[in-house]
Amino acid sequence: MSRRRETSILTIRARRKVMLEKFFKDLVIPDIRGRIQLNVVVYGSPKGIPARFFAGIIPAILLAKKFIAQEKDVCIRVFNPITIASFCNGWQNGEDKERQNKKAITLAEKFLEKQGIPFFFDPSLPVSDEMMKALQPLEEAIRNEPTLRGTLKRLETSGLRYGGGIGEKQSALYAVAHPFGWQDLWHQSLWLSKPAMGTTVINIMSEAEKPFSTVRRFLVERYTGIGNLDSKTTSTWMAKGVQWSL
Repeated sequence: MSRRRETSILTIRARRKVMLEKFFKDLVIPDIRGRIQLNVVVYGSPKGIPARFFAGIIPAILLAKKFIAQEKDVCIRVFNPITIASFCNGWQNGEDKERQNKKAITLAEKFLEKQGIPFFFDPSLPVSDEMMKALQPLEEAIRNEPTLRGTLKRLETSGLRYGGGIGEKQSALYAVAHPFGWQDLWHQSLWLSKPAMGTTVINIMSEAEKPFSTVRRFLVERYTGIGNLDSKTTSTWMAKGVQWSL
């Protein structure tokens, strides 16, 4: 990462922190019992570290501090989908991908360590035949869903930007992996981590995740309790609003 890029991220981070602190100061936090897990995503691509990832980390820290002030049991899960992202975008052999991903994790780790809030990293598992068997039926389902045509077009545009023709072609496959990263669904081939019973999961993300969230909602409504896909009720916080559905 260049010095100019680092400065850009730090500037965005500082500005958002000021705005979010004002927002969270008056935010009424629901009374949640039991363990609370805040999910955020971080990874680096060959193009660098998307600054939007810090739209998740910063509010997660501020929200965690709110819960800690209420003496709640809270932690931050930083998940890293680099294996499936690399597969879907054709990054498998890129040295830049490895370097940028390591930088993203190191930057997030240093930032979170200074906050004194419990956190852990949760990387996706290596791509396997079992993973493809879990994802491909879901990919077919969203491709055959008329109400998702506009969403899939937006995802193809995003895939083209980050992965060229491969990213465009496999954008739907990448999209159906998202419910597993955000823990709306769970399958042993994608992530080992699974929230314990009674854990409240809150997903915190930027607005760039909206098309993926549309796919997430569709799949959760359709596949809850089917086969070996375990479901988990989550709530989502986006950059311009809070959606509590606990």
